[in-house]
Amino acid sequence: MKFGSFDKDGNTIPHDYGDVYFLQPCGESSRLVVGPSSRHIAILDALAATFAEQRYYLLYVLLLSHAGREPGRFQSPVVDSHEDLQLFIWTFQNFLEQDGRHHLWISAADSSQLLVYDQHNVIFAYGDDGRFESVLKNMGFKEEAFWFPSPHFHGYEPSSSNAENELISYFNWQRFDLQLGDEWD
Repeated sequence: MKFGSFDKDGNTIPHDYGDVYFLQPCGESSRLVVGPSSRHIAILDALAATFAEQRYYLLYVLLLSHAGREPGRFQSPVVDSHEDLQLFIWTFQNFLEQDGRHHLWISAADSSQLLVYDQHNVIFAYGDDGRFESVLKNMGFKEEAFWFPSPHFHGYEPSSSNAENELISYFNWQRFDLQLGDEWD
């Protein structure tokens, strides 16, 4: 379980946001904050398909490694098509959706469109709010404000170190140190 909260008896349970989203001011612009119940990779795929240009960069933010790797930001080379993006995100679907030690960013190579799938199972969508909102409504999402439950926890499968190694081996990533704000609870 990637992200969870606690029931009234203190037992851990998967947290379900309820397929909701809201528009949040963000500096001089805004972003959509998306709380999926499930299907995180399908939602990322559908939102990334709306980018004006189908060329992407990925940023894999590893907060904690169980494969002996130093945490950091891993920047991909240009991903030249939506099909290539799909191949990556669907190949690592289970790892990305079930492990709470990382974030994945998908940015347009030629514009300011950006999707951030964070360790709280929330997707932050920057760019064409109207187009993103249309995709979400078509997927059954409702507009409603929400935020992370408190307290909560981030889970992972200790056996997923192989998936971490496979993901890091997928591209010739360029590694950078974590930045302030990468680790937040």
